[in-house]
Amino acid sequence: MSSVPGLSERVAFGRVEVLPGPNGGRYPFSHTLIVGGPSPVVIDPGMTFDPGRFDLDATQIAVVVNSHCHEDHEGGNYHFPNAQVVAPVEDAPYIRSLDAYSKAMGFDPERDAIWRRSMVETYRYHESPVHRETRDGEVVEGSGMRMRFVHLPGHTPGHSGIWFEEDDIFFVADIDLTGFGPYYGEPFAEIDPYLDSIRRVRETNPRVLVTSHGKGIFEGDAIREALDRYASKIHERDEGILNLLAERPRTLEEIVDAHLIYRRYPEPQAAFRLAEQIMIEKHLARLERQGRVREESGKWHVAP
Repeated sequence: MSSVPGLSERVAFGRVEVLPGPNGGRYPFSHTLIVGGPSPVVIDPGMTFDPGRFDLDATQIAVVVNSHCHEDHEGGNYHFPNAQVVAPVEDAPYIRSLDAYSKAMGFDPERDAIWRRSMVETYRYHESPVHRETRDGEVVEGSGMRMRFVHLPGHTPGHSGIWFEEDDIFFVADIDLTGFGPYYGEPFAEIDPYLDSIRRVRETNPRVLVTSHGKGIFEGDAIREALDRYASKIHERDEGILNLLAERPRTLEEIVDAHLIYRRYPEPQAAFRLAEQIMIEKHLARLERQGRVREESGKWHVAP
């Protein structure tokens, strides 16, 4: 999904170190941060994170920070038995409970056994305690560093960046600046808040920007350029739908069949097709609010 080469080597900015995920951090892998010092902090140990790969003594980690609830960001919390887990208040219920996460995804955890088994076996979801819930602007102290939570919703309700103010390093998690663009293929994700979050990151104008996937590290003018290019993907998807409907009215299924977001579906294909459908539905709702499309008799039309 990414056209940007992925981070492949450890990179340190003082005591903040970026640990590269395998395969350039491409999902299901992701990059992880560690703050060294007397009380080490790990940020976003995902479901594939292996402390041994980085010679990390997991028993010594004092704090684990999750930027949001997705398994490629919180799935490795269990490696750190002595750590206090910190996460955004909006996403904390989905980190603590697979039932709560399943319901947020639109599944009945008792009836949809296949979903539950898939989350545990395929996506390696692990329920995790959350000891502290944070809100926008709150500061977490760890290993002598101040880490400010910056609420950046859209990808998930609680999705947050972590800003190391003293060093002006901003970890923005899944505002990942990959060539694929923003991902909002779940019921609780939203396009307009996502665009607002991208603007907020741009206005912060940090010295260094760190993401969870792909290239991973951006500096200087490259930050604004990458943010603008990333946001433009949403507008390109809007225009793709409008151009398709200008040819002739289409049903939702016909729009999904056009593969405007995924050129091809990775495995499991059914899951990614569902994600495309959810994103298309969100675009149609957005375009309808703007008065640019309308739905009639099960087909979508360009509004006159």
